[in-house]
Amino acid sequence: MANREACELPTREQIKEYLAALRGFRGQWATEFGCMESILKGAECFEGSRPAAPMEEGYVYFVEAGGLIKIGWALDPEQRIKSIQHLSPVKLKLLGFTRGSKCKEKSLHYKFAHLRVHGEWFQKSEELLEEVPYGTDRS
Repeated sequence: MANREACELPTREQIKEYLAALRGFRGQWATEFGCMESILKGAECFEGSRPAAPMEEGYVYFVEAGGLIKIGWALDPEQRIKSIQHLSPVKLKLLGFTRGSKCKEKSLHYKFAHLRVHGEWFQKSEELLEEVPYGTDRS
């Protein structure tokens, strides 16, 4: 893990100003917007009041249920799917996952905001399916 003291992070005010400038370009700048939004929401992480920083490495996973796709983040996606399966009235299918941070997950949420149905669930579409890393990437 990187030394947080050696990393100069923007202040909350700088992040808020940056986000305000990006809001009008959400589609075009989805990755930058998502990462900055994650950093703002998780700013406490860098102050030590929360355990996981937005840049913590884990896995971004894609799960299908009916005509919906869930984009999520977990340290162990296979275990995460098992833990949420009992909450779902339909069978969940893990499409794939890849190494990534919560920042990457949030950037995908912003990229596909136009397909959002509820929370982390998105309408299944060709555009979204092109983003899915089919299989497992634990490298």
